[in-house]
Amino acid sequence: MHFSFSSADLVLKAAGGVTKFDNVVSECWNRLHDTGQLRYKLQPSLVRFTAGPSTARILILVSNGYSLTQCSLNQSNPNRFLLRRTPIAPTSLDEPLTGFSFTRVKSNEVICTLAETNTKQDPCTLLVNISPFTPLHCLFVPNPENLYNQYLRRSALRSAIKCILLSDNHRMCMGFNSLLAHASVNHLHFHLWESPDYLWTMCTELLPKRNLQNYLEVRGHPVDNFARELTSLEDLENFVDSVWRVVEQCQILRIAHNLFLARGKNSGFLRAIIWPRRSVYTAKSLGPTDANSSANANGYNIAVAELAGMFVVASDNVAEQLSQHQGLISALEDEKLPSDVASRLVNELCGDTVM
Repeated sequence: MHFSFSSADLVLKAAGGVTKFDNVVSECWNRLHDTGQLRYKLQPSLVRFTAGPSTARILILVSNGYSLTQCSLNQSNPNRFLLRRTPIAPTSLDEPLTGFSFTRVKSNEVICTLAETNTKQDPCTLLVNISPFTPLHCLFVPNPENLYNQYLRRSALRSAIKCILLSDNHRMCMGFNSLLAHASVNHLHFHLWESPDYLWTMCTELLPKRNLQNYLEVRGHPVDNFARELTSLEDLENFVDSVWRVVEQCQILRIAHNLFLARGKNSGFLRAIIWPRRSVYTAKSLGPTDANSSANANGYNIAVAELAGMFVVASDNVAEQLSQHQGLISALEDEKLPSDVASRLVNELCGDTVM
């Protein structure tokens, strides 16, 4: 399906309505899910249990279902770990694309091709994620035929931001994992999904970032971050530039990074949060006993969803362990950059042209 849009279709302030884009994604994704064309079905099932004190909330998918607790967002989904493409083990931030690419997916996995009218931008493709962790879990692939590796370009960032602005769903999220930050496939892509509940980073107020003019941050997050909020569509290009400035500097300094795009719960405005983080040179964990994969092999991986407040875990036991004794906070703190590298990044950004 070809989906054409213009700037008039972009939603500045999400109010929970349904746009044409929302209808296309929902109808196609649910049809593929309900007819068994994904690798498994999501089966909602609410279970509640207590956790340590925290201002963040945790939502846990138990045995392919959802369960709500307090702390952050946590999802137990064994099929997500067992029935997925084999993750890569990258060795650098800008590794050439080899092996699998999204040009090889089956035609029924394509939801639509997005093209902006009256522009020279190449079309982008929206694919269903056949190993989803939530409803409406898709993959946004900028210019797939160009076979870009998982190394972000400004044009791709701009396209991704416009894609999520097509939705009026206030719980729609978008995320990018760089190589060395738990990207599973080395073909340029973003994750697009509907969160079952508001994540911590969607609920919390963004505050001015200390020592760095023009940026905001999720204050109190275990991993240092840079944030911006789009409050006017006329400011869209400046918004893209400010996000890109952080990503580009991470690339220059060879710093792994994760990028999250979502609506603020109270404002409805789109916010972007970038986490520069430690590099991971092993493939994603496929389960709590996967000794050959992630370094911790604990049944979870700290990628963009986890940093945003949604832990996708392999079993109920893993979810319970993380929810006790500051387990979630400790898991996130392990991903922090060394202080000297973090300081250098801030210093380089301070030296950039003022926006």
